[in-house]
Amino acid sequence: AAGEEVFSIESLRDRRFLRDLTKLSVESFFGEQQVMAGFLNPFAAAQRGFMFEEISSDLGRRLDSYGRSNGATGTLLVAVSPEGDIAGFLDVGLRQLNKTEGNFTPCTVEDLKLVLEVPPEVVRVPYIANVAVQSRFRRQGAAALLLDQAEAFAKVMDIGDGAVWLEVTDTNAAALELYKKRGYSIVSETQAEEVERNMMGYKFIKVKRLTLSKRFADALEVPKA
Repeated sequence: AAGEEVFSIESLRDRRFLRDLTKLSVESFFGEQQVMAGFLNPFAAAQRGFMFEEISSDLGRRLDSYGRSNGATGTLLVAVSPEGDIAGFLDVGLRQLNKTEGNFTPCTVEDLKLVLEVPPEVVRVPYIANVAVQSRFRRQGAAALLLDQAEAFAKVMDIGDGAVWLEVTDTNAAALELYKKRGYSIVSETQAEEVERNMMGYKFIKVKRLTLSKRFADALEVPKA
């Protein structure tokens, strides 16, 4: 496949590329910032700067956690072009799923030691998040290749649930179509808040968030080198 010929996939559990990954996340989810944006709308520019720092802090915490567990709780997978550019990335890690409330929380290396203290309604499951691809590398197989590797990694991480999980907003039709083609099924839906970009800046809006899962019997094998 074209994606296998163009991109290599690397596992990342340190902060070497934190700024690049943060920039990619912001541009993937909110679009690129125009050259004069800060001058024309300083309030929106300040909002974007705040989001950049929040995303950077969140990614940094995850990388630190994955590093402390030596990958047992997860990793960031990065798609790299032959020229060495970061084309895209995603997060695949253990989450604690509360089946009663339907929400996911991070699972740290410290949590793994608390086997006897996990409530019966909580299960630890592999979870894929933050799938982001640079605009110039889209439709070239990067997302599919990242998901191939993430599913294989999740299968190794699984500690009994037998499935890999993810969430997506119901308005993200392209992502939803991709996941369904890969064998994911909608399990539930919840109301959530998400940041949206508009002409005036950024604001929180109510969204419908879909929870999807895929049984490992359907998961893809690790692509051969």
